Amino acid sequence: MRTTFSAPTGGLTRRFRRGPFWPLVRMIGLGCLATLLAASPATSASKRADASPAQEDGLPRSQLLVLREAFQLVNTVGNEVWPGWVRIPMTVVIIENDYEYLLNTPLEWEEAGGFERIDQTFIGQPIYRRNTTLPQALRAAFPVGGIPAAVVGAWRPAEESPNEWAVTLVHEWFHVLQMTRNEEAKISELRLNEGVYPSLQLDYPFAYGDRDIGHAIHLLGSSLYDFWSRSRTLPRAVQRTFVAETSWAALQNLKTIVSLKYGDDAYNYFRYQTWKEGVARYTQVHVSLLAADFEDKGRFYQQPGFAALQGSMSYGRLWEEVTRTNYWLMRTSSGNQGGNPISFYGIGHGLAELLDALNPTWKERYFDQGVWLDTLIEEVMDPQPVAAR
Repeated sequence: MRTTFSAPTGGLTRRFRRGPFWPLVRMIGLGCLATLLAASPATSASKRADASPAQEDGLPRSQLLVLREAFQLVNTVGNEVWPGWVRIPMTVVIIENDYEYLLNTPLEWEEAGGFERIDQTFIGQPIYRRNTTLPQALRAAFPVGGIPAAVVGAWRPAEESPNEWAVTLVHEWFHVLQMTRNEEAKISELRLNEGVYPSLQLDYPFAYGDRDIGHAIHLLGSSLYDFWSRSRTLPRAVQRTFVAETSWAALQNLKTIVSLKYGDDAYNYFRYQTWKEGVARYTQVHVSLLAADFEDKGRFYQQPGFAALQGSMSYGRLWEEVTRTNYWLMRTSSGNQGGNPISFYGIGHGLAELLDALNPTWKERYFDQGVWLDTLIEEVMDPQPVAAR
């Protein structure tokens, strides 16, 4: 079956058209770490639908089609990954050349943030527009006009397939889900910013260049990848727990090194970033996997006309050529200079995969105050100290 897991090799490369500055952009407040993509003009292809520059009357039909596909992914597949996701408004800002378009706002929302209603609608709801203020390369999530929203550059066929754009938007919508589930209160318990850092993700001075931390991250990432590779063939929970001991020890090693050299705040920052960005990547990966599986079984169908878009592919092909490589990125998450902001994506993804194997009900408590990925793992790996608290 085409969705079968197999270990990727180092020779696999991602099809995302990333620029040399990947990843540098960070957004304000609770905004997620944004992805800076190489910006290039959209090109047209004969006999195929294509994106075009925004017109005065609104977004191109091809852009709205790709957006509908992203909505369908969450409604059909995303709710399988995170039950109840569809109850959260999936607001989005799409950045075009001259305008930013705000779509799918809550019914009670009143115009704010410089947005004005236009004649164009989307799935029966109004679309709002303002002059462009943000870079088109942005992939982020933060409050816009007083409401949590995914904020993404418009789909550009020269840069990525429409499937990739849709799945990336799902990643950002998961950050919207985090915001709506009291992320701000959860973070405040860590007491990391205390009004010092204008942007917690941008300005917190985590020691990315520290070689000791880089080696510890590499050890943890390698052990998480090895656990994922081996645990899927182990039928008994006790066997999976035994194999997870290496990952648990590597996590404790990282905690010790970070805490001793830079204090508890630095480790709490690691907890926050793996909780936020790592689980968002995990969600993106599993939505892509389930979409391939559902498509293969006739449970998911692409939007009418989607297959005619330039670069469109099946979700099975997207999984094989693009998304599956994220598992390999677990073990390469330390980078070449002792870790970097993207390290949190791979490590957090690996920790979430470990929880799937050891503690399948972990998502029920994921949003709870005071609960982080390492505390959920500790409940399985070292339950006596947890019970004693």
